Amino acid sequence: MQPDQYLIFFIISWIATGFVLIISLFAFQRRSSPGATTFGLLMLLVALWTFSIAMGMISQKPSVAFVWAVFRLIGVSLVPVFWFTFAFQFAERETRIDLRLISLASIMPAISIVLMATSHYHDLFLIDIQYIRSGPFLIDVLWELGPLFYVHIAYSYLLILAGMFILLREALLISRGYREQAILLISGVFIPLLTNFA
Repeated sequence: MQPDQYLIFFIISWIATGFVLIISLFAFQRRSSPGATTFGLLMLLVALWTFSIAMGMISQKPSVAFVWAVFRLIGVSLVPVFWFTFAFQFAERETRIDLRLISLASIMPAISIVLMATSHYHDLFLIDIQYIRSGPFLIDVLWELGPLFYVHIAYSYLLILAGMFILLREALLISRGYREQAILLISGVFIPLLTNFA
């Protein structure tokens, strides 16, 4: 990326943060709908993810940027958990948060977050992050990954795909109104998923 591209990426991160916060508030206002509260929490985690990217970019030191990378991983790790939980609630028409499901699904992300935060003491999850300075921005250009990072990635994609499968199954079984919602949700996740995977 060129310096101008970093500025654009920085601005997009802030816009995305604001946008998903608005969506989160919108979801919380409709908490009587199936999965709305979980979806609102999902959007808050996405906001944490994008906000942490922006804050990491304006960090003055790699040590500070690393703290924001840990916060980013909190969002990144828990988004699949809440996506899967949301899909399950949407399919079952549940309005209450299933804390047991979230707790069980969050065990692996919790381990990943602890391993990331303590990666200075081992190479199990992350070996190193290489930064460059580009104008006012500190950019993490390369993450050297440990073996358990790949376990984390596999688990995260498994949850995302499981949530998509639940919604796809629902789209084939339920009434037209809910079917269109399910298809929109699947489409909304599938495109970023492919981009992220690439």
